[in-house]
Amino acid sequence: MEHRQGRSAHLYAWRHWQAPDPHDLAWRVFFGALRMPVEYRVGHLRLACVWRGHPPDASCYTVTWFWLPSLAKGWLVLPPLPVEEPIGYALTPVTSLARLIGAPLYIATMPPALSSSWSDLCGRCPSLPDDYEGYYVVYPDLGWDHFQQWCQCPSCGAIDVQFEARAARNCGCRPDDDRGHNAHTLALCGAYQAAQACLRDQPLYAVSRLWRELCAPDRAWR
Repeated sequence: MEHRQGRSAHLYAWRHWQAPDPHDLAWRVFFGALRMPVEYRVGHLRLACVWRGHPPDASCYTVTWFWLPSLAKGWLVLPPLPVEEPIGYALTPVTSLARLIGAPLYIATMPPALSSSWSDLCGRCPSLPDDYEGYYVVYPDLGWDHFQQWCQCPSCGAIDVQFEARAARNCGCRPDDDRGHNAHTLALCGAYQAAQACLRDQPLYAVSRLWRELCAPDRAWR
């Protein structure tokens, strides 16, 4: 399991983007491809988790999170986890961070990718495993949710992340609709493919196995 405790002085790069971690870099590329304003922040978050029978480790790990000013939301990149590993270990400290910033904080343990329910529509974008629940969101007050996906309004083009990719919640174009699922758009697919290309160009040793498999060139495992 990669906790990324401490940071190397080495910066990973792809085109004009740079980051101290290739997993963080993939998200920088994703947001950059969408031309979404983003503030990159590195902070410390105490994660107490049980991993393969080991007792909880309460060390202070360095994690990366982004502030998305246009959406008034945070995006947190946690250490990559196997699909079967519960995200619950992180909810308590992440809730504290959400309260600190006073905004919803989304959790990503997988790289930018389409939900498996959309994978048949695109032959070029990486798709999340079938049993992956999507990105989680933790609210400043009590409460959290999963199956969060990026989506885009087909009318005005507003991009946001919503439960089940319900793009009708992104704007006021369809006031009588609470769904309007729309995760497969030209802009979003372009951003997914840019992040995929970024990860392919990184040294194999630096990228976790799960992320490498998700962005494998032939994606024969899917």
